[in-house]
Amino acid sequence: MSNKLKDVKTFCIGRHSIALPESFVSSDGLTAVFIPVRAQSDDEEIEIQMSLVRSGISRSDFQNLINARKAEIVSEARERTGILRESRKIGGISHLFRIQIIDTSFLTEVHSLIGDSYYIAQSTSYQNKFPESEKKLQYFLDNIKPSKNGSDQSGFCLGEIDVYGQSEREYAKYSFSSSDFPGIFLGVEYDTYVPDPEESLLQRLNGPSSLLRAFAANNKVLRKGELNISSMQAEEWLSWIILGDGNAKYKKYGFALETMRRNPSIGQPQIHVELDAKNPLTDNLPPTNLSEAEIISLWDSTTRSIRSRMSAR
Repeated sequence: MSNKLKDVKTFCIGRHSIALPESFVSSDGLTAVFIPVRAQSDDEEIEIQMSLVRSGISRSDFQNLINARKAEIVSEARERTGILRESRKIGGISHLFRIQIIDTSFLTEVHSLIGDSYYIAQSTSYQNKFPESEKKLQYFLDNIKPSKNGSDQSGFCLGEIDVYGQSEREYAKYSFSSSDFPGIFLGVEYDTYVPDPEESLLQRLNGPSSLLRAFAANNKVLRKGELNISSMQAEEWLSWIILGDGNAKYKKYGFALETMRRNPSIGQPQIHVELDAKNPLTDNLPPTNLSEAEIISLWDSTTRSIRSRMSAR
């Protein structure tokens, strides 16, 4: 095994963690969706979209990006749509934009610099209810704290921040890559309260409706079965498929894992992990520097490393 695979570091995903080789980084573009718990059953539901735009940002860089975003909104506005109605600083290093989408519908964006990471939180309101929507958005933002490795790890982790407070939905999508291992990409989807799908992972990939079966793909299943991940039952599927034609053929590895649980909760989330790796079969494409055995080893060490962060409490 490559020595570069042996030394690992830990990344947080939701209320869990995952270990990857040290050269891997969390790709920009992390996205999340939250629906905060409503105080009353008849309260307006608010969906908050959160994204990590970029890390390694200075205050001056952040201000330049805010100015650029304002100019972009103004330039794209039309007579009745996309009109900038509010632009102001809020809190410490945050900036609010309220954009009139059309008539009584508004999009509120809050851009924040937390540490050296640039985040955007968005919510949409209708029937001129942006004051209520922005109040809930501000309450949500007030429950965000810089992520840390201390005793309290009960927050929902998004890169450099933890989101606290109760939500009816918590979803995030993470992606990881490494310049040391080109062509290998690992993605994680984390959904706390979503029910399990009607068909399990293996049923979807190996059942009657499988695309692999429908198109009689040139593929090989390396491994499939059930396992236990962080006290949750899970299924995994490891295979490769030959893609392309003639001299442009190449082998593409596709691995997937998905947890299964009867009672979704903060301790029993749906975690879906995928690894894609290209292993070209011809000399006119960049070679993969990991063998099949090493790709499987990377998968095993990564997926088996998933742990609950709350166990540290």
